[in-house]
Amino acid sequence: MESLIHDLRFSLRSLRRRPGFTVIAVATVALGIGVNVAIFSVVHSVLLRSLPYRDPERVVHVLNRSNTVPRLAVGPRDFVDYQEQATLFEGLGAMGMRGDATLTGGDEPAHAILQFATDNLFSLLGFEPALGRGFLPEDAALPGSQEETDSVPSTQTLPGTILSHGLWQRYFGGDPDIIGQTVEVNNERAHIVGVMPEDFAIVPNSERVREAQPDLWFPFFYDFREVNRRVRNLLVFGRLKTNVTVEQARAQMDGISRRLQEEFPEYQNQNLQIQVLPARHDTVKSVRPALLMLSGAVGFLLLLSCANVANLLLLRARTRLSEVSVRGALGCGPRRLARQILIECLVLAGAGGLVGLALAWLGIRLLMTLKPADLPRFEAVSLNGPVLAFSLGVSMLAAVLVGLLPAIQAGRINLVEGLKDQAQGSVGGRRSRLLGSLVVAEVALSLVLLLGAGLMIRTSVALQAIRPGFVPEGALTLSVNLYDEKYFESGPQTRIAFFQELEERLRALAGVEEVGSTNWVPLSGGGGVVTGYAWDEDSEARWPAARANFRVVTGDYFRAIGTRLLVGRSFSELELTEPTPSVIVDELLAGQSWPGEDPIGKSFVARQPENRVEVVGVVEHVRSFELREEGRGTIYFPLGAVPYGALKVIVRGSGDLGPLFAPIRQEIRSLDPGLAIHHVATLQDLFNVELAPTRFALVLMGIFAGLALALAAIGLYGVIAYSVSQRTAEIGIRMAFGADSGRVLRLVVGRGVALTAAGAVVGAAATFALSRFVASLVYGVSTADPTTMIVVALVLAAVGLLASYVPARRAAKVDPASALRAI
Repeated sequence: MESLIHDLRFSLRSLRRRPGFTVIAVATVALGIGVNVAIFSVVHSVLLRSLPYRDPERVVHVLNRSNTVPRLAVGPRDFVDYQEQATLFEGLGAMGMRGDATLTGGDEPAHAILQFATDNLFSLLGFEPALGRGFLPEDAALPGSQEETDSVPSTQTLPGTILSHGLWQRYFGGDPDIIGQTVEVNNERAHIVGVMPEDFAIVPNSERVREAQPDLWFPFFYDFREVNRRVRNLLVFGRLKTNVTVEQARAQMDGISRRLQEEFPEYQNQNLQIQVLPARHDTVKSVRPALLMLSGAVGFLLLLSCANVANLLLLRARTRLSEVSVRGALGCGPRRLARQILIECLVLAGAGGLVGLALAWLGIRLLMTLKPADLPRFEAVSLNGPVLAFSLGVSMLAAVLVGLLPAIQAGRINLVEGLKDQAQGSVGGRRSRLLGSLVVAEVALSLVLLLGAGLMIRTSVALQAIRPGFVPEGALTLSVNLYDEKYFESGPQTRIAFFQELEERLRALAGVEEVGSTNWVPLSGGGGVVTGYAWDEDSEARWPAARANFRVVTGDYFRAIGTRLLVGRSFSELELTEPTPSVIVDELLAGQSWPGEDPIGKSFVARQPENRVEVVGVVEHVRSFELREEGRGTIYFPLGAVPYGALKVIVRGSGDLGPLFAPIRQEIRSLDPGLAIHHVATLQDLFNVELAPTRFALVLMGIFAGLALALAAIGLYGVIAYSVSQRTAEIGIRMAFGADSGRVLRLVVGRGVALTAAGAVVGAAATFALSRFVASLVYGVSTADPTTMIVVALVLAAVGLLASYVPARRAAKVDPASALRAI
């Protein structure tokens, strides 16, 4: 122990005597550690951290799939079958598709997100309300069916609701006596029975990650056994029994699926199957490849940092050769010398780890500003216990990586040769080859990161060049929901008339060019609204094996969104106000259903097997959910055929859209002051959200690639400068015998070019081996894209030449006489 303390003190004194070397080494190690800790904090929060459920590893998602749809919601009637037949689960719970709600009764209407759930869902996942209680069967009272006494309904006859902590604070001011009070939801009163805790969250699956947590929870108001089997609107959670594996549960659900297919021919036509997916894996599977790629990138950067510091230590070893040799001659054995080097590296890595933590904290702040919208659980990213433990581990790994080669070299020093080499001012070729090998590795790692950044640039360019089927620029979208009973008691014409009047008023506003409405805005997240359809006898027999996007639109919707009409006509005034069989389809659905034929006038079945419609127009295909995927075809129904009460209004204007919102809001309030306006965004915002994950990866890969290139350049410069200092006498002799400065320049630069070329070859081979891991992250470009490779090679060559040229110029200015006198 005493000798270890002595070595530690000696290392501290040695590093203090060389502050320039120490600062550069610590900063380089800190850079590698800092970016690794920052990215690991994201990986830990998103990929590794357990879901906020009781025994989260036993929680699974249960969903369906068919021949044409890989992820289908579960039908209420099927859910009952699963509950009755599945014996390997402690329980199955479900929540319905969320909806928008309007809270009334306050100073002004407020928007809220409403979610229905089975009464066992919270307890199944391990949650208890912070105030009040969970749901009971009597909480599912039907709205409007209360028996009133003295015009005041009893709380026992009102539907029960549970509030989120956020809504409780925001709308009710955190009233501690909130339990037992009522809230008006869509002009219906509900009895508040509970408030969930602040940390309560049901983590969405990978297709719903953009959606905020619900504000209000209600129990289902209907009997699942009475629902048509075609209805599929449940997100199902299951808790496996102790010691039951996911594979066992899948096998049992496969058996249930086969029985249902035998009992219901339409299930067999669709090849409807049941999926059982671990909840955590299902939640993060869409972002896993990108995060793993970034983890690999920062791992490479750590290796680069360590290689650079190892190079610095090997270069510094020349100045310490006499010291080390004398210590060896006085009895300090090879192991003690190697240990001394490793302790010095531990000191450097420890200091680098502390500085790296500060850099990681800054890096996390940067990541927060770059966060893409579809990165789940990102808000929990922090320097927590596991991240600090990872930081310690990375620091120790850095110490080993930095000190291993220098320690081995120190242990192999020949004392006599070492003293002789020091006296002669030269070092053998072994160290030179080792330095060169480290530079080759640095260049190879840099090339891998540069190619990754280049591919992300090409992907970003390709995504932005996509025509998504609409024009994002210059359009504002907002949601209006007609939940008041007055819009339904008098029939659908009241809802139709409201939106007609609203669009006319908005069209008259200054700066407004077009106005239209729909039930679903492209790229707004989530799974969208889909419907079954069939275009011939075979597809009708397999109903509803084919699925299409289901859209309800008003007359000027296509002009407002910037979608082109390709064939036929738009909807007439009659079709927009009265039920008719007319529909408009997009080019994708028309090409799939009637290839090579004129789709105008074609008749097919949509929404229900008995509902036959006729095509009156064809519009260009709109990428509704993701820019990277073409997606499904789309069927557009006029508002007169499907008189929705909840629509998204699109307003296309000229110039800045911001000032338009105030007059739009005023017009809506003048029509009905009880309406809440929500989900206000521009189409460009939604388009940018789709690009955000690529931009996130692009910015980070660009930063990592730039740092890697700088580290490689520094390493190459150091090796060439070291080579020049060791070959001063040789260069002097060459120049004395007639070699001009140009020849010396080419000699030295040639060494740098050779190292760069060798690194490029190794890096290209590594990139080829890793290409399959990044294939899913790129779009519109091959992982072996020649243009990207050529550009990266040219950048690397330019940096290699520049790093070699500076010491080469110094070598070309060597005075032969001075060099010969120094021999």
